[in-house]
Amino acid sequence: MKHRLCLASTVLLLVAAPSTAAAAAKPSYAVTCTVGVQTVVNWRHAKVTAITFTWVPSEGSTLLFPPLTVPISTNKPRGFAVVPTASSIDGISPARVSLSIALAGGKSDQTEASCAA
Repeated sequence: MKHRLCLASTVLLLVAAPSTAAAAAKPSYAVTCTVGVQTVVNWRHAKVTAITFTWVPSEGSTLLFPPLTVPISTNKPRGFAVVPTASSIDGISPARVSLSIALAGGKSDQTEASCAA
């Protein structure tokens, strides 16, 4: 009888347990950008392998700021990266930063933030 009760309890536990794939948290990113100082990105729930920072001027400008790709050397699902923000060129400053984030397993993600002067 004890064996059947133990077996029934185990089966019930396995059937009622939530799927770990469905319970996986969505990656989150916090980005701050200060013109001429630094751009910081913090992430959680993502195994980041590289980030490409692309600073974008305000609408109407054709100026292109050089992008910067930073390889990340950690397998942890959280971390941060700090890079120097693009400086003003000919009086035009970056208005926002766009991040292309390469994730482990060949996946990718995108996020962006406004830049403060």
